[in-house]
Amino acid sequence: MQPDGKATTRTAVFHPEADAWMEGPNLPGDDMEGFGTACFPAGDRLYVSTASGKLLRLRKRWQVLADSKRIADRPLLSSDAAD
Repeated sequence: MQPDGKATTRTAVFHPEADAWMEGPNLPGDDMEGFGTACFPAGDRLYVSTASGKLLRLRKRWQVLADSKRIADRPLLSSDAAD
């Protein structure tokens, strides 16, 4: 959310070795795609589930891995899913 209360696709990524937040690539889509997201790490990768149901993985940019078409999905990974 932005200070004016509007949704945004801007991201920030925490880098533990630098102990700092850094600007990340914007989520693909319009600003509402950034509303109600869930983000989680798995291994050395970062994943996000978006408002429209897309599952994205961050490398240098966001890659769409799946599109569930369901707004309330929040994926959970098993211990072997990060390989």
